Amino acid sequence: MTVQDLIDRAQDELRVGIRWLICSTGSPLKCSDAMAAAGIQDGDILTAIARKAALYSSSRAFALVRVNGTVLTWGFLGGKRCSAPEDLRNVDKVEGAAEAFAALQADGSVLTWGSPQWAEGSCLQPDVQNAKEILATGGAFAAKIEDGSTVLWGAYMREELEALGFRSRLTDLQDLEATAHSMAARLADGTVFSWGRNELGLILQKELSEKATQMKATERAFAAVLSSGSVVTWGDADYSGDSEHVQEQLHDVRHLQSSAAAFAALRSDGTVVTWGHSRFGGNSADVQSQLRDVQLVQATADAFAVILGDGSVVTWGDASAGGNSQAVQEELKSVERIESTCAAFAALLVGGSVVTWGDTSCGGDCNTVKEQLQDVLLIRSTSFAFAALRRDGRVVTWGCPAAGGDSSSVSEELKDVNQFHPAHLAHRRARGLKRSRELGQKKSWDRSRSKPAALEKSKASGITEELNMAVAAFAARLREAFDEAGLDGQKCEFDEASGQMILHGDVTRVVPVGMLFAHFAACKDEEARNKLVTAVLEAFVDGRADAPHELRSCGDRLLPQLWPLSKPLARRGLDKSARVLCGCNGVL
Repeated sequence: MTVQDLIDRAQDELRVGIRWLICSTGSPLKCSDAMAAAGIQDGDILTAIARKAALYSSSRAFALVRVNGTVLTWGFLGGKRCSAPEDLRNVDKVEGAAEAFAALQADGSVLTWGSPQWAEGSCLQPDVQNAKEILATGGAFAAKIEDGSTVLWGAYMREELEALGFRSRLTDLQDLEATAHSMAARLADGTVFSWGRNELGLILQKELSEKATQMKATERAFAAVLSSGSVVTWGDADYSGDSEHVQEQLHDVRHLQSSAAAFAALRSDGTVVTWGHSRFGGNSADVQSQLRDVQLVQATADAFAVILGDGSVVTWGDASAGGNSQAVQEELKSVERIESTCAAFAALLVGGSVVTWGDTSCGGDCNTVKEQLQDVLLIRSTSFAFAALRRDGRVVTWGCPAAGGDSSSVSEELKDVNQFHPAHLAHRRARGLKRSRELGQKKSWDRSRSKPAALEKSKASGITEELNMAVAAFAARLREAFDEAGLDGQKCEFDEASGQMILHGDVTRVVPVGMLFAHFAACKDEEARNKLVTAVLEAFVDGRADAPHELRSCGDRLLPQLWPLSKPLARRGLDKSARVLCGCNGVL
């Protein structure tokens, strides 16, 4: 019997999706290990980390990872209706490239599927084991292996890497960006190099002399933000590869965004600098006076949209591709997040409603599902369609039917996605499979009794209270740091009931403390804890955390740097502490 078998058994018994099991020492158990090899004995109490449903996308299809670790897809890849392999199990994450998906399973293996080229020829996936993360961009995938190495597969990959001698240097990969013919990689130390071919088939090579903190790509050019806050560009000048005429303005840059042939740089003072082809948003002169206190920049292929500090939106570029939002301008208030397809925008408002504009065939008109777009938590997009996940666990889609906008064939599967359904019965759901009870808590599981551990016993031990106090202490530390930074007079409040820290100011923002607390609690000493608090603060100040899920993403990026300073944490809390540690705002 393997750890995976135990997870399957526990899921069916508890009716809760389980991401992984934690032993009493605080270490995660490898799913492929036999029980004996993992050192599990009768009477041991294991902690199960709950899994919530997650939504991913490729260029023309969506993928939903259910709470039981199986995958549901809809849309088209390579001209064929997209369907996930039946042998996918206990999936942790899915990434989408142009015409394919790759799934990272809990045992560290990776499986790719999609258009025919991903099953044969140059895009054939190599054997990937012990992967800890997967990345995707353009027509390629990358798997980060536990030993620090990287495995790449897909378009313009193996031959160019070997020819340029880059393959052995791809360690501690952080980011990938792709143009139509080439690719760039950024490593953990800030090193950036690119490879591939131009439109004439010539092999290209570029390596930056200065370390970078971020990269973006248009169809034929790259841009990178350097550690100094300046920006360097390379590639086709007609596609914004030449930024010389705005170079003096490119300082204190904290974020880059790109359309098909233009870049927009968000500076620390909240202003925006653009360059590239004017038809693709490279000229923002008409709205430049409005680009003040910019919080977030988003782009379609031909236009840009920004969220200002007061929650309003400014757009420019091709009007037919989202560059003109006048028709919905009165509705664009208290905007929290903007997502985009190739020619339309969808704005998520603070109250959970959605406003769209742009090309109607690409999701710019949501009137047919407008009444369903309430209490929306997040929005995802393919190149031509949107999908929204609601608080009640329902998924709503609109846009091009052939690119994920029509989910009628799987509509029964897209209800109550955060409820547990046994994997071996998943195919029967459309025939009326009885609903299971809601997921929402982390559970401790005593394998000697094959049922949930008694809640009262845990409460009596005082563990829950101690963890609650620790979370509150961490929130206080963060609040103190934010107050000292004087973020425009924003006031901080920690809500113990939800495990969130709320920042009150011109725009109310919610910081999910729970995920970052797990890192904080695992740190060995005060110096390491201070380092985490400082990093979180800097991430917020630098604009990398303009929305709650971006701060959670920030926590993910921080973990590799912080883990060497920390020790395993035995997560044994239940009740409210459990929700804070693993559940309310995303599973750690």
